[in-house]
Amino acid sequence: MLNDGIRVQKSVFEAYLTAKEAKEMVEGARPWIGEGDSLRVYELTVESYENKYVIGTPFDHLPWNNVIV
Repeated sequence: MLNDGIRVQKSVFEAYLTAKEAKEMVEGARPWIGEGDSLRVYELTVESYENKYVIGTPFDHLPWNNVIV
């Protein structure tokens, strides 16, 4: 998954994927998810992304309409 997105925290990535790409990423990660682990994928609208709160150094890289995080 390191190649699919931009690391924004130790285990948090932002990625710009189509719905199909997001599904493929989740399915591809399934074998790596161990007992007690979880993978969470959230789709963000432009509005919700732009209305985020950031403490620290912000960086924005929103290329198109919807972002899947």
